[in-house]
Amino acid sequence: MRVLFNNISKQKYYILSSITILFQMLFLAVAKEFETEFLKYVEIIVISQTIITFFGSIQFYIKKKKFINIQIDLRVWVISIIIVILISYYFFYKELILFFVFITSIVSLFVVQINSAMFARFNLKDKNTNYLLYISIIKFSLIYICLFLELNFYYSIILFNIILIISYFLYSVKLYFTTSGFSFLSVINNSFSALNINLDKLYAGSFLKNIAAEYFIAFRASSVFQILTEIIYRDERFKITSGKKKIDFKIL
Repeated sequence: MRVLFNNISKQKYYILSSITILFQMLFLAVAKEFETEFLKYVEIIVISQTIITFFGSIQFYIKKKKFINIQIDLRVWVISIIIVILISYYFFYKELILFFVFITSIVSLFVVQINSAMFARFNLKDKNTNYLLYISIIKFSLIYICLFLELNFYYSIILFNIILIISYFLYSVKLYFTTSGFSFLSVINNSFSALNINLDKLYAGSFLKNIAAEYFIAFRASSVFQILTEIIYRDERFKITSGKKKIDFKIL
């Protein structure tokens, strides 16, 4: 008897998740060949991920009526936009192409965060699995083509980010500015987790540039067990997030 995770079998789920991890690692292996550009990318992506991690628990503020909507405290948006503007100015001053890489990266990561949160909130693990797989395949394919044809590394990243941003419009998601919902206190709570995860990588990218690329790749490789744990228990996590009271006849 097949065990189903939504509309996907358990076996297929693990196969697709494994392929996703494989393409993520292949991307890092190929991207490292760009050396200096890859170092700049690591710096940008770590900063972007740190900011996006502030919205780590946003799935609990997603509601569905006639359409899907997310209630976010207006102060959260104001503070987030100010931070992004200041960092954008920094990259704009350094190099224009880095400015575009950062802007598209921060927006695309937010889109992925919103989509992933929506999948978790409504227990759509099959769609989440396929979504992450498509992302990893497209990202690796673009960077490989870029290396093979000796094209600019940053252009492939910007193009990939634009593709992710477009994926936002595939879903009926509306963002609401409210005085409640996802609050500034939630951001503060998530910020501790964000800094704990990314502070060492930010330090390496800023002051240990000679080993920053290797450190980032080593960190990603060492986090495979954490990723595998998340994959194994994703079904239970999605059910909890979606509000189910029982899982396999166990009361939560």
